Amino acid sequence: LQTIWEHGVKDVLRIPLAELPSYSCVLIVPANVCKVDVKMMVNVVLSRMRFRSCAVMQDAMCACFQANAGTACVVDIGEGKTSVSVVEDGMCIPCSALHLAYGGEDVSNLFLWLLRRGDNGSGSREPTDRSRQSILGMLDEDEPTHVSVFRAFKDRMVYVLPPQQELSVKTDEIQLARPGEPTTLHKLRVLGAACIPPLGFFSPKLFGAVDWSSAERKPWADAEEVVDDEFIHEMLQNRPGGGSNAQDERLVLREDNMFPEEGSAPGPLHQIIKEAINRVVALHEHSKVDPGKREDSSTAQEVMQRLYANIILSGGSSQIKGLAESLETRLYKIKPASVSQVTVMLNPKSRPSDRLAWCGACIVAAAECHKEVFVKREEWSTRGVHALKERVCFPW
Repeated sequence: LQTIWEHGVKDVLRIPLAELPSYSCVLIVPANVCKVDVKMMVNVVLSRMRFRSCAVMQDAMCACFQANAGTACVVDIGEGKTSVSVVEDGMCIPCSALHLAYGGEDVSNLFLWLLRRGDNGSGSREPTDRSRQSILGMLDEDEPTHVSVFRAFKDRMVYVLPPQQELSVKTDEIQLARPGEPTTLHKLRVLGAACIPPLGFFSPKLFGAVDWSSAERKPWADAEEVVDDEFIHEMLQNRPGGGSNAQDERLVLREDNMFPEEGSAPGPLHQIIKEAINRVVALHEHSKVDPGKREDSSTAQEVMQRLYANIILSGGSSQIKGLAESLETRLYKIKPASVSQVTVMLNPKSRPSDRLAWCGACIVAAAECHKEVFVKREEWSTRGVHALKERVCFPW
């Protein structure tokens, strides 16, 4: 990890490693990150790379800062995973974070499979084109250059077909090269194969066999932590009425039930978003202002209204043409009757969604009011993880 980061700093950003003690670092992590991994990464940044200070922030929170939305539902569609997190008043709600182990890579794999099969999306097959088959035969899925070229080709070609619009043939170019051979330029004509792959977000069975466990948060145990996953599990087992199915509020706060049950596939993306919002609304409905008095139900309704009106798409694969509009249409059909507006935002504030979290982190890092979230190298060397726990903007 240190080698990769040093390469990015020195060779990509052109910052000499000797100057890092004069720089501060913002570490962006997902909501399901293992706390031991955070501790290890901060140690690499401060102790080994010798940054002056470091701040740890969650990606959904940073995306909201860039979109200028204090309360929103953030849908991060990356290359290997999709996550849904609710941010309320600038804080990620742990019980609302849901993680799905499919993303842009699954769209690419399905797109390539359809191209090789010659399926035009109507049950019949396109006429077999020897030149196209030879081009697809040149694609080496283990060659990084070929993977990058095909991913860019997929980004240009794949789209979600709007309702009542007929299929149209799309033509684009792709450049391929084998080791020791010159680069060749090829043209490909695509019909139905271009609009089918993104539908996997609304019907995950299209993606075929997916390893759902790859997105799960790892159980963590740390000798320096008094309360870790092992401690909570042992406490629940030993208390009266405890057992493997025992529930506890602390488990909810520690991201319990964030993943599909073992052996089950997740539902469509719009249903997952609705589930995340419902969890936050239920949290408001069950919270008590004072003993014997529940919170006013209008507050929960207001939160629901704000969340449906502020759904933010982030991540590189969120740029698929027509995906935001299709997601908004599907959410509108399943929204509660009390919700009047559904808005899915793509590229808010004219910032590309694939860099939304990074732009938001820059805003936080530059704000004077957020200087206290940074842990200095001297603090880390003397107090360790205890200094980090006091500064992070999410439940540890």
